[in-house]
Amino acid sequence: QLFGLAFLDLTTADFRVFEASSEQELVNELHRLHPAELVISTKFQEKHRHFLADLSSHSDIIISIHDDWRFDHQVAHDFLAGHLQVKSLD
Repeated sequence: QLFGLAFLDLTTADFRVFEASSEQELVNELHRLHPAELVISTKFQEKHRHFLADLSSHSDIIISIHDDWRFDHQVAHDFLAGHLQVKSLD
């Protein structure tokens, strides 16, 4: 199972993406980045309730849940390409 993580620091405009191959690898990256907020899909919340409960109990991170369509690959690709004004994200 793969997890994708996009990180944006609004104070510096630093934008990074990360791919984790396990929940533990994802947790390690979240602890390293120490984000103020984690934005997840409803589907992720339903599938990883235990992981999110554990994360919430060990950090002060705010977890925001949004509709699944917001995390659709094609929707995200088109939005990001449009925002960056590029034809490809390669």
